[in-house]
Amino acid sequence: MLRRLSPIVIFILFSLLIIGSVVFYGPSWGLMDDHHMLKSAQDVWLRGNALENLGRVIVSDLKWGMFRPVFYVWAMTVYHIFADAPLMIYLGIAIFNLATLLLWGLIFNKTWLNQEKNALSCIFLYPLTFFIFTPYWNNFMYISMQQKFVLFFSALAVYSFYQGYVKERKIYFILSVSAILLSTLSHGEGIFLSLTMLLLSLELFFITKKAQLLFNFFLNLVLSISYLFFTIFVQFKGTYTAKYADSFSINKFLVNFSSASLFLKTLTLLAIFYLCFLIIRIATRRNKFTPIFLVFPLGFISYIAILTPWGFPSYHLSVLTPFIMGMFFPLYSFFNSRSYILKILADSLIFVLALLALFYIWIPRISKISDIKKTEQFIVNFEADKKAKVYFMSQPCMEACKTLNAITKTEIIYLEDSLLSQDKLREPAGNFMIFRDECPSVNLRDVQEMEEIYKNNTWRVFLVKKQKGIAKEFKVDFPENFVEKVKTFLKR
Repeated sequence: MLRRLSPIVIFILFSLLIIGSVVFYGPSWGLMDDHHMLKSAQDVWLRGNALENLGRVIVSDLKWGMFRPVFYVWAMTVYHIFADAPLMIYLGIAIFNLATLLLWGLIFNKTWLNQEKNALSCIFLYPLTFFIFTPYWNNFMYISMQQKFVLFFSALAVYSFYQGYVKERKIYFILSVSAILLSTLSHGEGIFLSLTMLLLSLELFFITKKAQLLFNFFLNLVLSISYLFFTIFVQFKGTYTAKYADSFSINKFLVNFSSASLFLKTLTLLAIFYLCFLIIRIATRRNKFTPIFLVFPLGFISYIAILTPWGFPSYHLSVLTPFIMGMFFPLYSFFNSRSYILKILADSLIFVLALLALFYIWIPRISKISDIKKTEQFIVNFEADKKAKVYFMSQPCMEACKTLNAITKTEIIYLEDSLLSQDKLREPAGNFMIFRDECPSVNLRDVQEMEEIYKNNTWRVFLVKKQKGIAKEFKVDFPENFVEKVKTFLKR
C-alpha cells in the first residue's frame, strides 16, 4: 500500500519544500511589473467606480497591442487585497502551479494507453520533471507572470479535447475552445494552442473519420482568424508589439529563429521528426497511445512559431515545459513497463533531478528575490541621514532602476550607454554605483570606484569619486553555481 502511494507522498514532500522555501525567504515585490501593478490596483479600487476603472485599465492595454482581461481581473484583485502581504501571493501562486502540474499529469496518463497500474506515478511523479526545465521556475518567481495562466488553461483545453474525442460529445470541444480563449485573454501567446488544435483535429479526422472533430476544427478556425485580425489591426500598431509587423516574412522568421539557442533549435527539430514518426505509427495502426498524444510535438512546434517573431526570453519558454516533457513521456512509460527495478530507477532519477533543480535553481532564485528587498531596505536606511546622494545603474537594468527609484524614493539614474563619466557626478552629493548580477559592469571615465558600502549575493553598492586619467571597464564578479554555468554554456 505504501509503495503504491509513494508518488503522492513524494509530490506532497516536494510541494512542502517549495512552499517552505517561500515562507523561509519571505520574498517581496520583484523588479519586473510589480510596482506598476500595485499603483494600477490602487487607482482601480480607490478612485471612484472600481468596475469602470478596471475597464479602463483593460482597454488601455490595447495601445500597447495587447488585450489581457483575464490577467488584469486577477492582478487588480490580488495586488489590492495583498498589497501589504506579497508573501501570500507567492504562496497562492505556488499552490496554483502545483495544481496545474497534477492536471498535466492526468493528461499524460490519459493519452498514453495501458497506464492504469502506474496512474499515480504518471499523475503525481512524472510532472516533477517540469522543474528540470529551468524556465518553468519563472512561474513561481514572478508575481506578474501571465504564462502560469497559459499553462493552466492549456491543460484544461487539452483535457477537454480528450474527453470530447473519447466521448464524441461537442460540449467538451466547446469547453476546450473556451479554455483556449481564456488562455489567450491571459496572454496573447495562448493562441498557439488554437493553431495546435486546428492541425490536430484535421489530422485525427482523416485518421478516425469522427465528424465531431470537424466541429472542433471550425471552432478553432474562427478563434484563430479572429486573433489574426487582432494581430493586423491592433498588434501591428501597438507601442509594445509593433515589431510583429516586421517579423511576418519567411526570411525574418528564419533570422529570428536562428537567434534561438542551440538547445532550443535541437528540440524544435526533434519535435518535427517526432511528429512525423507518431503520424506514421498511427497510420500503420501500431501506436500504443491515443492519437491525441500528437498534441505534444504539435504544441511545441506551434508555440515556437508564435514566439519566434518576438524572441525567446526565458519566462516565455516556460509554456514549452509540458510539451517537452510530454514528448519524453514514452521513455518513462517504457521503463515503467519493463521491470520493477527499472521503474524504481526511473522514479528515483526524476526525484533526484527535481531535488537538484530545487536546490540549485529555485533556492538561488527565491533568495535573489529576497535580496531585492534587503537592498531596498539598505538604500532607504542609508538615505535616513538626509544627506544628498545620487545612485547610478547601467545596462540592461532600466526597469530595475525605475522600480528602485519608486520604492526607495531616491534618485537613481539609469546609464543608457553604461558609461559613468565625471560630468555625470553630482557635487557635493555622495555618488554611488549600484550593481546587480544582471548588470555587473560599467565603463568609468575620470571616475574611480572606492569603497564597497553594501553587498549581498546578487547586489553590490560602491562609492565612486572623480579621478582624472581613469578609463576602464569596472566589472563586478557575482558567483555562479554549477547549474547557472551550464545554462550560460547552453545559451551560447
